[in-house]
Amino acid sequence: MPFGVEVVVLWVALFADGWLNYAGRPVGDVAILAVRMVAMVIGGAIVTLVLIRHRFPRLVLTTAAASLASLLVTVVAVQTLASQDRQIIRPSVAEALGLAILVGTVCRRSAPREAIPLAVLAGIAITLNPLLRPGVDSDWALLAVPAAVLWGASAGVGLVLRDADNLRRTAQTTTRELERLNLARELHDFVAHHVTGIVVLAQGAQMSPRHDPGVLVEIEQAGTEALTAMRRLVGMLRTDTFATLADALKDACGNDSSVRLRSGDFVVPAELIDVAHRIALEAVTNARRYGSPASRIDVTARLDGQLLVLQVANQVAAGNHGGTARGGGSAYGLVGMRERAEAVGGTLMAGVDVNCRWLVTAALPLARDRSWI
Repeated sequence: MPFGVEVVVLWVALFADGWLNYAGRPVGDVAILAVRMVAMVIGGAIVTLVLIRHRFPRLVLTTAAASLASLLVTVVAVQTLASQDRQIIRPSVAEALGLAILVGTVCRRSAPREAIPLAVLAGIAITLNPLLRPGVDSDWALLAVPAAVLWGASAGVGLVLRDADNLRRTAQTTTRELERLNLARELHDFVAHHVTGIVVLAQGAQMSPRHDPGVLVEIEQAGTEALTAMRRLVGMLRTDTFATLADALKDACGNDSSVRLRSGDFVVPAELIDVAHRIALEAVTNARRYGSPASRIDVTARLDGQLLVLQVANQVAAGNHGGTARGGGSAYGLVGMRERAEAVGGTLMAGVDVNCRWLVTAALPLARDRSWI
């Protein structure tokens, strides 16, 4: 269920609860009015907790508090019903729907030792809601059966999505391992090629009857190129995982005073952190390799609606406008960065801007999980 639909459904259910409890029914004494008001306040609080659960990190606390609050209303309703000898409040549809959503979320995201007791607690609250509040002899008590079915369905959907998440993570891990193997092969071939060239140049210099400075320059350039490629590929082979986007971008920029990083304090999905790290690492490496000497490299990360926008800009060295575009002849240059962005539904553009700066811009959709669980 999209987030907007979720908001509409839950608040419509909350207003329906108010209509069921107040429309055409006498207010009664202060005790009856107080019980109804407490029930409406608790229902509104549960709906609010459900809607902000993606931004509130303590899912276990949220579910436990919502379940206990619902049970508290049920206990108060039963006590008041016994003292007044008449029906005080009716079942709350909003509470049942909200708790069902929390059950699905807990079953999907929480550890089993937390998910099982919380699911049982919420299931008790959902079932007792229509069974005890209006009284077991009321026609409303029959809604306990569909309430139990709702609880079971939400738990089942949460478990199915949990399994799907595990399968997706396994597939992502396998893909990363295959990519690292391919990068390792490329590293071996690339280094072997350059080291062989360096050896040949050194042998030629030894056989030369006179000292040729040009050969030494070629050896130095070949060695520098090999080291740069090794650092880039070894960086891509790293198995580190980053908790935040800021950590990933700091790692990609390295301890280089010429690189200026600007990143907001925001949370993005884990898969985007990995993609952003790889794109920034490749772009910064190319900027060092092809940019103007001693020029500054600007790395910027910001949110634009539901997009994470990552930009890497540097002054282009004369005659090297196409160097970064070709990615230095590596299969993991600009083409690789674009493929990484497209793999998560994003886009990547690169080119020289009006200020003669080479600009790499990746727009990655946040794809936040706004489903009902």
